[in-house]
Amino acid sequence: MELSLMRFIPTGAAFSILYQTSFFMQSTEGGYDAARERARVAADSAMTWYMWDVMRAGDQYVPDLQFSAEGSYAVFRETVARWKETGFSPFERKRHPV
Repeated sequence: MELSLMRFIPTGAAFSILYQTSFFMQSTEGGYDAARERARVAADSAMTWYMWDVMRAGDQYVPDLQFSAEGSYAVFRETVARWKETGFSPFERKRHPV
């Protein structure tokens, strides 16, 4: 994943997309709390490295944030299985009755 123009994105939003991407790639070994912690560490690390790149670049240019995540995709597979089981689709906006 390559994110450009990061200076216009709030820090929390940038962290959130990195965290969520990493979380879905995690295994479920050790449970979801362990998967969340691994995802948090990966997102924190990416943000730290990016800030280091920005400081090194100085006024020359604004670097892109480069991020990759890999894993067993177990969290993603289980999430999709739950969606199928409950009939939920992230691509359809369902309205709740008022």
